[in-house]
Amino acid sequence: MRRSKAYLEERENQILQMINGSQTVGVDEIAQRFGISPSTVRKQLNAMHKKGLITRTYGGAEAGWTSSEGGSIVHLEEKTRIAQMARTYIHDGDIIAIGAGSTTTLLATMLRSAANLTVVTNSLHVASETLKNPGIETRICGGIVRVRNGAIVGPQTGDFFKNMLVDKAFISPDSVTLGFGIADLNAFVSFSQRAIISCAKQVFILADHSKIGLDTYTDRIAAFEDVDCLITNREVSQHQLDELGRESAKMEVILA
Repeated sequence: MRRSKAYLEERENQILQMINGSQTVGVDEIAQRFGISPSTVRKQLNAMHKKGLITRTYGGAEAGWTSSEGGSIVHLEEKTRIAQMARTYIHDGDIIAIGAGSTTTLLATMLRSAANLTVVTNSLHVASETLKNPGIETRICGGIVRVRNGAIVGPQTGDFFKNMLVDKAFISPDSVTLGFGIADLNAFVSFSQRAIISCAKQVFILADHSKIGLDTYTDRIAAFEDVDCLITNREVSQHQLDELGRESAKMEVILA
């Protein structure tokens, strides 16, 4: 029986939870849990490995995927859900901007099936993912490359995005600070993020629950009224959701 895309994505999320919970899971264990054949499990694990969600092992899979940014991704399961939700807002033919970050890099790995898409970015890691799809035209700015996360920053970045107009921008900040806005700890990074936001018709902020309510006060990327949509995960508290609603009537908050 042919399964729907929503069903397969939900099964993928549940497999991720299994793997993250025990660090390593065998094919037979997954097959028994979902009542599917081992060959079906192997096919899905291979697809998840290609997306960078897990590490494929002999007989199963393990957690602790090491991103192209170096190091294991914190809150990988939550960020994956956020990236999957953001993917639903990207359509063939769109011109989009994707900023640097682990969640946005995950989003880039999910664009393998996109067609006639233009992606402009200030991230080496995002570009390395979108280049894997010949149906995507990738444009990357000049500037200084940060070794820690492959973000490109500096005056050249601002000049690049100043001459761009995109349908949607997807930004992953350091914090969503109540009473302050969307912020980053590094002034050079926030300068680049502001440049990306300024060229977009719609702005999407991708931030997991651990970033909501942080009081960084370092460098504001955007005020809440400048953001069209905040995509976070369902583990965010109701109190924080209520505060965000009071902060901005314009900004839609979506829970993944």
